[in-house]
Parts: sequence; structure tokens; C-alpha cells
Amino acid sequence: MNELSWWKYNSGNTTHPVGEKVPNAWGLYDMHGNVREWALNWYGAALVGGAVDPEGAELGTRRVVRGGGYDVDSDGCSSTIRYNDPPIYTAHNLGLRLVMTLP
Repeated sequence: MNELSWWKYNSGNTTHPVGEKVPNAWGLYDMHGNVREWALNWYGAALVGGAVDPEGAELGTRRVVRGGGYDVDSDGCSSTIRYNDPPIYTAHNLGLRLVMTLP
């Protein structure tokens, strides 16, 4: 866990720059821990499409938030963890992850 993510017991209770931990199998950094991630999906109790690339509800009042931040236990840092918040919600451990291909 310490090699892949910033979480409650190794973060010093703060966020960290991307890339200070090892990447996952797809070469992506910080996909677990550091900050919770806003997702584009609307939140719904049931996911459409099963466990692989599920789609959220078509409409809603709350957006999906995934993963855990630097201030949660390791079991709460998985990208499979789903929370929900209204789109105007802000928090110290909530952000988004940008992915790009280097030239």
C-alpha cells in the first residue's frame, strides 16, 4: 500500500504531487489515495453494465466520487469505492485526476 498511494498513515495529513509513488499496471500514478476523485457519472443505487466499465444513472442530483483521500484508512483508498455528493460540494481531499499521453 505504501508504494502505491498516500493514505492516512503515510501522507502526513496532506496531499502530495503526482508521481511520487510507483505507477499501476497501466502506467497511471496516484489512482489510489491522495484525493478522492469526481467522476462524470450521476450516482444511482444500481450500476448499469455490471462491474466492468459500469455506466451511472442517466440523471440525478448527486455525482459519483471514487476512491479515498490522504486522510482515510488503506481499505478506503480503492478506486472501486463509490461515494456520492452534490455537484457543488467541495472538500480538502476531493479533486480529479487528469490523464495524458506524453509525446
